Amino acid sequence: ERKCMEHALRASEVELRLITRNVPAIISYLDSNLRYRFINQRFTETFGLRTQDVYGKHPREIFGDAAYDPIEGHFAKALNGSSVTFERSQILPGGEVGHFEIRLIPHLAENKSVDGCYALALDVTGGKRAEETRAWLAAIVENSTDAIIGRSLDGKILSWNAAAERMFGYSAAEAIGRPITITLPPDHHFKVRKNSGLLLDGEFVAPFEHVRITRDGRLIDVMSSVSPIKNEAGEIAGAAVIVRDISESKQGEAAR
Repeated sequence: ERKCMEHALRASEVELRLITRNVPAIISYLDSNLRYRFINQRFTETFGLRTQDVYGKHPREIFGDAAYDPIEGHFAKALNGSSVTFERSQILPGGEVGHFEIRLIPHLAENKSVDGCYALALDVTGGKRAEETRAWLAAIVENSTDAIIGRSLDGKILSWNAAAERMFGYSAAEAIGRPITITLPPDHHFKVRKNSGLLLDGEFVAPFEHVRITRDGRLIDVMSSVSPIKNEAGEIAGAAVIVRDISESKQGEAAR
């Protein structure tokens, strides 16, 4: 009977390996002592480990104290019967940092005791890097000394940084949603239509000097450039307008 059970267990494990081989997730099973009893192919490929190097070992032995200590509590919850989801970063064999979303699912026996837990990890590195990139870009935009304005193809203001607030006198809440012509004298409104035509052709509008108008009616000399912004489908969806106040340099030229 014992041999039959062992045979059935091995057959079950082979079947599990076949099922999980091509699943785009890192899958493992740990017993109630948190010893690895199963890992799939994605696990070995991601962490550069062989099955025999992992089987029967504790996560602390595999990944080290620094990696295991912060997540020890999550495993404790799983062994107490609760499913847990968390995010974790891990240095990979090539030296790069991988970001993972990990879900621990308790394995309940027929008597409702916890025999172990399944660990499913999804690699979210690409998304994390995209988030970090967006955060860096947002910080650059917000701290720029140039006014940086996002606008739609029909000329509506979509974003408005702190420098734009200082330059034109409108807060972001006041400017967003209004036409970008609020920053242009009436006789310059045609430039919006002209630039929109260039943007639709995917062209970058080279820096040019012109005049803009502030909330209180002051005219200021500026240098502007306009770049197309594409959506995820690669279509032109709007533009980034960078405006630099050159009034002082213009006045200096006039004084000479």
